[in-house]
Amino acid sequence: MRSNSKKHPRPSASPSVLALTRELHAFFNVLSLREDVTLASKTIGWGLRGANIRAVQKAGLPLDLVALATAISEAECVWEFTADKKKGRKAGSAGGRLSLPFYFYSRWQKPDSSYAFPRGSRFVIVDTPVNEGQGYALERAPGQPVEYVFALAGEEGSPFAIAPTFEGYLRKGLARGFARYWQTDSDESKRVARQLAKKASLRPTVEAKVLSARKVSRQELRARVLKDILPIVRAKSLGKMLGVRVPRGAKGDVLYAAIAEAVDALPSWSDKDISCLHGMDRGWFKYALHRAEPTPENLRRAIDVFTLGPSQPDALVELELSLKPLVRVRSCNPTNAGFFMQVLAGRARSPIRKRLGETEFWDTTSQYGQDALEHSRIVPIVNLSFSQKVFKGPVKLVIDAAAARGIAAGDKWKASAILD
Repeated sequence: MRSNSKKHPRPSASPSVLALTRELHAFFNVLSLREDVTLASKTIGWGLRGANIRAVQKAGLPLDLVALATAISEAECVWEFTADKKKGRKAGSAGGRLSLPFYFYSRWQKPDSSYAFPRGSRFVIVDTPVNEGQGYALERAPGQPVEYVFALAGEEGSPFAIAPTFEGYLRKGLARGFARYWQTDSDESKRVARQLAKKASLRPTVEAKVLSARKVSRQELRARVLKDILPIVRAKSLGKMLGVRVPRGAKGDVLYAAIAEAVDALPSWSDKDISCLHGMDRGWFKYALHRAEPTPENLRRAIDVFTLGPSQPDALVELELSLKPLVRVRSCNPTNAGFFMQVLAGRARSPIRKRLGETEFWDTTSQYGQDALEHSRIVPIVNLSFSQKVFKGPVKLVIDAAAARGIAAGDKWKASAILD
């Protein structure tokens, strides 16, 4: 399961690992919406990249663990059934837990006095679901196939065999809802899994009302974004570079609109190039405008990626939404495109859910890998009135007109939406 080659091929997540990642996101997010479940913790880390993933690979870790690390760097989900929750009990004791460590620090270990694994074996901790036991990648002897097992503290010499691959380990956990002690197939884990398999009501978290809906041009959208991120001094130097002539004494809005018009005249990148840029990070846009000397060639491309995403929709619509949370939340990101997509998908006959499908819909809050290439069709404008506890005032959202089909002023609906 490990490579002794001095040259390490570039690891990548297989289609099955990417599918598993989406299923994990879907599981976490569905749990957060069930009325009968309380989540104490929910997080999935970005996959490792570049030197970080090469360091994990160089450590000779099992190749299937390295492949998963390119998609998920760590994960934790601690949940319980609200009706079973009792004061003083440890979080997750009335439900379940998945706790994957940060793989960057994962390394092979040899048994010492604190572990009862047989001499000559070695292991990597891959899951810490309970204090009394952990999940391991276990190599019983040099050269033998790696097994994924669960072992209680002090009983590592007779672990519970789970699967020959880490993907198999996680898929078994998903099938059993990561219920407490699911690895031992205990009666309690079976009870929890059966209860979790039953359909439950979803929490209505947001009441949405459309105050207005109107078409928006690309030029107007670009002008807004430029004004939001570029100080006036930087905008003037940018305009000079593009040959923009602005009357003396003109207000900033005129300058930003003129720059946006000049940008419209620049050639745009191909869809393939835009997708590559977007896959890197939207932070590249700020780098292109602030740290590197911008050029006409990269300016239009950077703005297109930042404002419109890789799909580059032909028509845009601005929706002004009134959002009233029905429950208080600990924190949320008002510019999260996934959150707004969920709100819109909660509307009757919304085309979003049909276009993306159920799993992709739940993925919208994951900020994971290639999913962003599809979900960036919704473009939030950062001009929101917002506090850490609740939204205040209307929200203006610019989206692909195809996603807004049928939406009109006066529409009202309730939606279950995850606030990360």
